[in-house]
Amino acid sequence: MADNDLPRLTQRGVIASIQPVFVGEYSRWAEDRVGASRVHWVLRTRDLLNAGVILAAGTDYPASDSGSPIDTLYCAVTRRGADGNPVKGWYSGQRIDVDQALRMMTLGPAYAAFQEKDLGELTVGRYADFTVVSANPYKVPVQALRTLAVRLTVVAGHVTFDAGDHQAAARR
Repeated sequence: MADNDLPRLTQRGVIASIQPVFVGEYSRWAEDRVGASRVHWVLRTRDLLNAGVILAAGTDYPASDSGSPIDTLYCAVTRRGADGNPVKGWYSGQRIDVDQALRMMTLGPAYAAFQEKDLGELTVGRYADFTVVSANPYKVPVQALRTLAVRLTVVAGHVTFDAGDHQAAARR
């Protein structure tokens, strides 16, 4: 995405669908494929947000290394792959904070699907779709984000996954 494309995306109301989990893969081969003069245009998360572009992030499972939303969060915030590499982060100036990452993983996809009145955040009148993780992602050290574990998943108000009781959740 070239610099002059960024304001055009905002002006035209484009929603950029990105998969931060690919940062690890891109760090390994993007320069060889797009060239040294253009590689900094790949996966410009911070630049897109700063330009006012609406981002809808996902895991791109099964095409990605893991398909894990926890990895997607970790990769977006650290600019490291799910394996923790590159250690300094790939184009670390494109890192975003936890809040920005969670919003592009929740509000962004809801907006992109024209369901922003029903999904994307927990408020009265919306579907009760949410995931409970093992610790508060806003309070754990950034490097520890990838150690978060899913404890509970609720879709439309129904428990679909309970780490403490797999059989009970399967019966619901």
